[in-house]
Amino acid sequence: MSALGYAGFAFVDRPWQAFAYAVVGGAGVGAARTANQTLLITLVTPEQRPASFALGRVASNLGLGSGATVAGFILASAQHPRSFQTLYVFDAITYAAFALVVLAMVPNRRAAAAHAGAMGRGFRRSPAIAGS
Repeated sequence: MSALGYAGFAFVDRPWQAFAYAVVGGAGVGAARTANQTLLITLVTPEQRPASFALGRVASNLGLGSGATVAGFILASAQHPRSFQTLYVFDAITYAAFALVVLAMVPNRRAAAAHAGAMGRGFRRSPAIAGS
């Protein structure tokens, strides 16, 4: 959704289009932020969680700041509408690339556990059910 929303910004002609693409892109960012936190919890040990959340926050802030700075310099030097379009399309490509990396590289532990016939953990392994 983020990729679609930010790619759409490159081709906006009317204010309502910008609003619609902002809603789509914002919904994608909101969903991705929640999914990223869940992914971090899944992939790191409980001892590593505080450090991984702190590093993720620092990296996010650094990326926002440096990305805006670089984009500002590019737009100030080019001063052409196609520069905006190029930046929005590039932003959409980075969202799509991140999604592909997550899909290709992050292991699906739930499917692996089900395939191996592992006993459920957490709420799936209820003491009331185990005692029955």
